[in-house]
Amino acid sequence: MIFEIELNGVKVTKDIPTKWEDVKFKDFIALDNKEVTALSIFTGIEVETLKKANIKNLDVIVTGK
Repeated sequence: MIFEIELNGVKVTKDIPTKWEDVKFKDFIALDNKEVTALSIFTGIEVETLKKANIKNLDVIVTGK
């Protein structure tokens, strides 16, 4: 799934896994049931940056629908 984030006018696009088979084990271990932590792990964008960002379609990313 393509993930698009905008922070201070800068757009960044990342590809994040959409099924468990695509998640690296080290990333799975780091998950803590918080969406922002998962996005940080899968995109490589720091949690604090994500908290400040305008994230398009976040509901689609979280629910998978």
